Amino acid sequence: MDKLEAIARELKERVAQFDPDIFARQMTSYINGITLPWNISIMKGLVSPFRQLFYLLNLNITSPTRSYKKYFDQNQDWPALKKKLDEMETIHKYEYGELKPFAEHLLEEMGAEEVVRRRQIGSSTYTAFFHVGPLHYEEQAIEKITELYKNFDAELTDKFGWNSSDILAIYDKLDALLQERQDKAFLKQPKKQLSQDEFKAEILTAMANGSTFQDAMLATSDAPTGMFEYVTDPSSTNMFTLDDLDGIPKPLVDLVLQELTVSRYTDDTYLYFSQPNQLYKKPIYCFANGSYLLLDHRVLLSAMSGLLQQKCAEIIKNQNRITVARDKYLERKLESIFEVFYQSNPNVKIIPSYYLEQGGNERDLLVLDGKTALIIEAKAGKIREPIYDPDKAYNRIWQDFKDTIDYGYEQAFSVKEKFLAKLPFDIYDKKKNVLMTIDPSILGTYIR
Repeated sequence: MDKLEAIARELKERVAQFDPDIFARQMTSYINGITLPWNISIMKGLVSPFRQLFYLLNLNITSPTRSYKKYFDQNQDWPALKKKLDEMETIHKYEYGELKPFAEHLLEEMGAEEVVRRRQIGSSTYTAFFHVGPLHYEEQAIEKITELYKNFDAELTDKFGWNSSDILAIYDKLDALLQERQDKAFLKQPKKQLSQDEFKAEILTAMANGSTFQDAMLATSDAPTGMFEYVTDPSSTNMFTLDDLDGIPKPLVDLVLQELTVSRYTDDTYLYFSQPNQLYKKPIYCFANGSYLLLDHRVLLSAMSGLLQQKCAEIIKNQNRITVARDKYLERKLESIFEVFYQSNPNVKIIPSYYLEQGGNERDLLVLDGKTALIIEAKAGKIREPIYDPDKAYNRIWQDFKDTIDYGYEQAFSVKEKFLAKLPFDIYDKKKNVLMTIDPSILGTYIR
């Protein structure tokens, strides 16, 4: 057993001592409070807070059932976990990552310069993927789901009785619930105006229904009780039950919860930060009492998109339709961006979906603005997770690059060559009709 595995197993043993229900709530509180100023001391030292918190939670969820500690002590337990995360990062850097010694056979086969170049590419790709990650905005994720899967809504409805709008309705319910609870916590609630008799009656009624005197007093007080509850347990804003999804067809609710929910189970093979983490595909945790905890709303949108892709793949014959629909969505989005940017300039020509030759490959977008030609290719390729060892990661990175960026560059450069030749050339639509004749030698003049 090497050092990294030993530390990973020790870390998993440490998180295994916490009841998964308690630990899930603690990690969710951290995940949703990464940018809050009062959590600076908690996040300090983490190289990738969001992913590392998800990693710790999945270590706990996949640990064997055992007797648990009664609670998670933020002052004692959390620093111990952070220390192990830091040790793992150091070992990875020096024994597996960018600072590990170069292998002699690689230096002999490729030379020092090429080995260093590949190491730099592998290390930077690993860092960008695991420690930085893509930037997601809620509105963009919702728009992507809406625009992409509307192409399959009729087929989804025929087969399953629901479509992408119904999936998003579940998200809207949970998002509205989050906003309602956050408003309760952070916004001042209206003060109750009660007479002495009304106040006494409310206290007695609450106590008769099982409330303690203290709870009954708090219920009638204008004190910020929502804020007190939030500070005590920030994850409370992310909890929900089946009743909160009232109005959504039960078969769809059952499907979403079945596909996107995880609960405690044993998996001894899950040890490392760079292993695929199930929580990105299943960001809903099921408590022992049957209620649920949504780990992160942004991850839920991504998981819902993955679920829709999975279901579309089950019912369509041509799997390439999904990729084509994704490409077309990107093309339309790009076109709309340039239309807005150039809306005050009627002389600019924006040409989507054109061909250089009759029967050739489709090109995405050409923008002609006086002396400037913008040649744009939009590619929705799939970038795979980088391999843990940066020296072994290069071949996969290079293949993904060729299939997406390099392919798009070749298409764009073939158009650029036409301009560089300074000879008139035609561009066509998909029906092989001439869209425009362009004469690059006459700057700013484009002839139909």
